Amino acid sequence: MKKLLLGFISLILVGQVGFSQPVSDQAIIPMAITVNSILRLNIVSGGNIEFVFNSIDAVTNGIANSTAYDTRFTVASTTNWTLDFGTDLAAFTNDAGGTINLNLVAVQVNDDGTTCISGGRCTVNAAYDGTAAAWGDLVQATTNLIGNGTGNVGTTTDNAFVIHWECGTGNASSQFIPTGAVAATPGRYTANVFLSLTAL
Repeated sequence: MKKLLLGFISLILVGQVGFSQPVSDQAIIPMAITVNSILRLNIVSGGNIEFVFNSIDAVTNGIANSTAYDTRFTVASTTNWTLDFGTDLAAFTNDAGGTINLNLVAVQVNDDGTTCISGGRCTVNAAYDGTAAAWGDLVQATTNLIGNGTGNVGTTTDNAFVIHWECGTGNASSQFIPTGAVAATPGRYTANVFLSLTAL
């Protein structure tokens, strides 16, 4: 009888253990996402442009655009942006203090294998719009070159551009000959052109 009673009590205890509450625990893992603004301008090629007038034909007709006178650049951005340009000086100058007008250089902007401008994601200053075959003069004052259209956020593949440069041609306001608007003594005349990228 004693054994039977102990066995019965054991069964009751086992049943109670089997129906007891399960043990659980909890841990917290802090998690965050940080998004930094990215705004990158990269000159791919044509970061140094030099026009050399070493023939009467060049002086008479100017130096037309070719791939040697192209500046290719890209923009990578997580925000819409605008691009301005302008020179550091009011004229090209040499060491002797001689000057040549900035408007001897003509400027045009196009897409470079993408459709940011032609697709409307970017706007371009009408005076420099390559899609409309427009040529504008190089200027000192900070001037908008490319702006935001329907949204120009994108990678370097999305935002690739080319600036075409000419010097002394009919597309510029000044020529050496035949107009005689610019009379320059021999020498090397320089100015720096700044491209300024700003987030909107």
